[in-house]
Amino acid sequence: MCQHALVQLPATPRRSVVLAEFKTALTRFESHDSEEQEQYLNYLQRIMSILGIADSGELFNVWRYGFPYGWMINNGTNHNNFR
Repeated sequence: MCQHALVQLPATPRRSVVLAEFKTALTRFESHDSEEQEQYLNYLQRIMSILGIADSGELFNVWRYGFPYGWMINNGTNHNNFR
């Protein structure tokens, strides 16, 4: 993944390009156990930090847990009125 990403990324990478690479790479880890998945997410978060990307836009939460936690929690407030 890293070698392919290095070729694709310009000096100042766009968040969308990086996340597209991550999305493709994450499909290879779907069958791994939860500890390996957590380690892989930590690795990807370090790459994001190095590249100056603040967040994955819920990509990691959707991949890991099946839904984005941001839908249920907004700024630390739990919204229970689902009408």
